[in-house]
Amino acid sequence: MLKFAYKNIIRRLNLKREQLSLLKSKLEPGSICFGNFVQGPKICPTTTALAIKLGREAFISDAEVKKLFRKQGISLRHFYFLYIFFDLPSIFSKRFFFWSLWHMREAIDDLILLA
Repeated sequence: MLKFAYKNIIRRLNLKREQLSLLKSKLEPGSICFGNFVQGPKICPTTTALAIKLGREAFISDAEVKKLFRKQGISLRHFYFLYIFFDLPSIFSKRFFFWSLWHMREAIDDLILLA
């Protein structure tokens, strides 16, 4: 279900093959957070994809990220499954967080094959 939720959002961003490869390389625990879209220098996996799509390095706030996602046709309802299957469990388990990132990289591999 986690892969489905992540792929659903990434598909909506309509990233090119090169962008998907870059996204895959950026899904490392040192640069990814869970919970809020932006936590200091770390951003969540979907915000990382948005940054690649827009050619941005950083975002100022969660409100800015929400606005930019809406401009891409992605509303907060698209994030519900991701919150349930990634953010909440990751709060309680670092092991789950690493496992989730691995599955997100797998989801990107699936999308690369389709691109």
